[in-house]
Amino acid sequence: MANYSFAVLFNTQPKKSAVTNADFQVTNLTTKEPLPTNKMPDEFIAGDTITFVIADETKCDKINSCLFTSYPVNESIGPSMFAPPYDRASIDFIAEDLFDKPLEVAKKRKGTWMFHLLGLYTFKGKKAAYYLDPEGTCY
Repeated sequence: MANYSFAVLFNTQPKKSAVTNADFQVTNLTTKEPLPTNKMPDEFIAGDTITFVIADETKCDKINSCLFTSYPVNESIGPSMFAPPYDRASIDFIAEDLFDKPLEVAKKRKGTWMFHLLGLYTFKGKKAAYYLDPEGTCY
């Protein structure tokens, strides 16, 4: 089993008229090895944990909202890869205070899920929208 950090990176200046595609950096906390930017691990295994964080060096003063949705690809089992109570297709990371808290990969989940993080953030008084769409596979 491994523990992963999934850091949201805001590398561009926010634009009020456009949604900003945020980057992400996954680090295996067990080995301390970061993966290349915008790359997910080849697979997650039941019992692994994923902790969503905002990178310290990011160009963001505050995350105002963060809706996480997941979509099964190719008839994957279940609405998400996470264990209860987060085994659902939609999670509000701000309302449920889930940044910096590990989410466990569920047992008996096999397949691939498209993650979608969408929300609003503030940087130097400017409010802007962001999104990212990584894909995770569980064996």
